[in-house]
This record gives sequence, structure tokens and C-alpha cells, in this order.
Amino acid sequence: MSFQLSSNVDKNKVFFIQYSELQDRLDPLFYIAVKNIKNNVERKAKYQCANLIQTCSINRGRFGHRPRNDPRFYDGVYPFIQTGDIVKASDSNAQIKYTQTLNELGLKTSKLFQPPKLLFTIAANIGDTAILDYPSCFPDSIVALIPKNSDITLGYLNIYLSLIKSYVVELAPYSAQRNLNNQQLAQVPIVIPPKAIQEEIVAKMDTAYAVKKQKGAEAQRSLDSIDDYLLSELGIDLLEPEENTIQSRIFYRKLSEVSGGRFDSEYYHLSHYQDLENLKKSAFSLKRLVDVCHRIVDGPFGSSIKARDYVKNGIPFIRVADVTNGEGCLRTNDLIFISDEAHRKIIRSRVLPSDVVIAKTGATMGATCIVPESIPEANIRGDLAALTVRDEQCLPEYVVAFINTKIGQRLFWRLDSGGTRGRVVIGNLEKLPIVVPPLNIQKNIVKRVDEIRNQAKQLRQEAEAELEQAKQEVEAMILG
Repeated sequence: MSFQLSSNVDKNKVFFIQYSELQDRLDPLFYIAVKNIKNNVERKAKYQCANLIQTCSINRGRFGHRPRNDPRFYDGVYPFIQTGDIVKASDSNAQIKYTQTLNELGLKTSKLFQPPKLLFTIAANIGDTAILDYPSCFPDSIVALIPKNSDITLGYLNIYLSLIKSYVVELAPYSAQRNLNNQQLAQVPIVIPPKAIQEEIVAKMDTAYAVKKQKGAEAQRSLDSIDDYLLSELGIDLLEPEENTIQSRIFYRKLSEVSGGRFDSEYYHLSHYQDLENLKKSAFSLKRLVDVCHRIVDGPFGSSIKARDYVKNGIPFIRVADVTNGEGCLRTNDLIFISDEAHRKIIRSRVLPSDVVIAKTGATMGATCIVPESIPEANIRGDLAALTVRDEQCLPEYVVAFINTKIGQRLFWRLDSGGTRGRVVIGNLEKLPIVVPPLNIQKNIVKRVDEIRNQAKQLRQEAEAELEQAKQEVEAMILG
């Protein structure tokens, strides 16, 4: 039986598959993904190719108890690896660093895997890999891959799977959270070069990751030097923290100092008084943040913006994640947007180029950045605050640089209102102390800080370029 497609059908959006090829699932996206991985990997391979199930055994992790956060099972001696631990290790080709442990009770509901094995994430973050080199437990969102013979090495398998990750991810069904099962994972094609080629590939990538790590460390040292430079220019010497003793944790305050204000020990701690005394030693004016700003506002409560207000293109709606890149500039590669109508309803929290945005809630409280000229208008979520700086007194870039120093961050966290989740209210934020030198000195400081940040950025870009070059060379060695 044969048939013809209408000329009105886009042939790029149609594909055919034989009934005998259907494997339990009947959704087209899965078979498109299978077709892509076969066309772009298996058929291009320079060497023999076999499915993953033919080359490796697949052992799923285990943690049977629900709820998983039951504290009775934790804080023991057995490492309990999470998917996030593998994501971090995969990014830098490093050893897996675990953040949780199981006790004897936890071990009974899990399983202790012995090294060496390649761990592979199959839920939420799919396709991240790292080599396990110590006994560990892990949940069923992770599988352990073990080569069935000596034809393939763990080091090569780790590199290879990272190269084809984008194809593997597409094999996972679309749902609230993507997941791969063993049957889907089993179909992944594994290209098996000769051992000498595998060793060459691993050596090449090890060198590239080592260079990335070295240049990344150089970049971080450059960024760390900003703090010492800026405080030196302001004439501020930080006192070394006292030894952690009972005596150092006890301090006294007069009733007149605390009456009518806050009454928590963290706010009045000796170290914060030392920070304030250090600022007073500067040769320049000490002011409050409110004194150098035209306005300080926070974003709207979450209920002000509904799901229908989010659009593909509209007014950028800045989140904490866009602020916390650690370099004082807004991250713009993953912005979300709201409609003009929604923006007008919360216009009081509008931000414009050169406004300063600061996180005032949560674990990243104090992260600060400046809105770039590339964003002519935006708005902010309720966990952020926006500052419009008086340009006759301060440069917004200087305000960002100062708040991002160690002493600036400590003084910001001092303003925390307390509770289970950190929070600085606008009334407290206005009181944040800031040293304000003349504008010409601020310009020199900003110029030097920009130079240091650019040096660090260039080092990281060089490292990424060399790593990408190595990946392309390895891909050519495998696929041609």
C-alpha cells in the first residue's frame, strides 16, 4: 500500500517509521529524537558502534523511603550523592563532591555502590556524567554505568556521553519533569574507537579542563583583588576576625543604644561595630544609602503578576537569578518578560539604564548589579530593590562596587530583619552606610574595577574557547 502527501504539507515536519520499529511508546517526539541520534551519531561514526545496553550494564540508584527528607536517615558515614553534585562535577570534569550522608538506617533503604563507575543523571538534569571513585549511595534519579568488557574505558565513556548530551536529553519524554528510563537509555549509540584513540581523547580533554581550571582560578584571584584595591583607595583597613571563643562571642551594649530600635544580638555584634568604626576612619564622607539616591523601591508582591502576564516579548522582568552573577552586571541571556499592561500596573518599581538592582531576600541577599544601556526599561520582582543614584554625588557603578565588597556585604546582612528566610526591608536598606569620595576618585575606582573585571572575563573566555576547540577536535576524532 502506498500513498502520497499533499503538496501543502511541510515535508520537513513529517517523518515515517515502520510499525515494527515502535517500542512501547507512540509519541512522535521520541522517534524524532531516536532518528536524530542515529543520523548524527551512529551513521557518522568512524568506528564500530553499539547500543549502550550492549556495552554497559545499567544499575539504578535507590532510596526507597518516602518522604526523602526524613532526618532519621541522614548524617552518617555513607556518602549520598545527589544529581546536583554530578552536575557540578560534570561541568569541570572533576571528582564528585557529595553534600549529604546516610546513616545505618538510611543505608538499609538505599544501596552502597563500589567504584569505579560512571554516574549518569536521568531525571530533571539529564545526561550529566561523572566518575565515581569512592563507595557511595545515590537515589534512583542516577544510574551507574559499568563497561561489560575492556573494549571501552570509563574515562572515554564520560567524555563521549558529554559530547552527545543534547541528543540524549531529547530521548526523555516531555512532562512536568523529564525522566529517562533504562529502556530509553539502552538505545543510546556508543561509538567505540581503538583503545589508543580513547586514551588520546581522554588526555586531550584532561588538558583542556586543566587549562580551564587554571585560568578560572586566575580570573577569580583578579576579582578577589577588587576588594583590597577598593578599600585601600578609601583608606579602610579591615580588622582580622577574632578567635572564636566564648569571650569573643560576648559583648555589651547600653540600653540607650538599643531603646526604640532593634533588639537582636546580630545587629549589635562587636564585628559590625568594628566595620562601622573602620568606615569612619576613611578620609571621605560617610553617608547613608538614602542620602545618595533619588529613590529606593522594591518590586511588587508575587500576587501582582499573574501567569497570563508573562509573554515572549515585552518588558524585561528582572529576577534574583539575573542579578547573582557575582560581577556587578546584569545577566541578560535568560530574561523573562511581562506585558506592557502588567508593567503599567506596577510602574512604581520600573528600572531604567544605570539604576542599581539589589537582592533583598533569600540566600543571595546583597547581590548587586547595574542595569545596562541595552535594557531601556524593565521591572523587578518583589525580592529585589531598585536604586536611582544621585549622579551629582555618586556613580551607580561605584555604589555597586562598594556594596559588593566584603565590608559592604557584611553591613548589608546586618540589616536582615531575621526569620527563616533572610529579608531586608526598604526602611533598613535606606540606612546602609556607604563611604562617598569625590566623583573624580569614584571614576578612577570604577575604571580600575572595570579593568580587573575585563581581565577576568577575558581569561574565562579564553578557557572556554580552548575547551570548545578540544571538544570539536574530539568530535572529529569520533565522528569525522
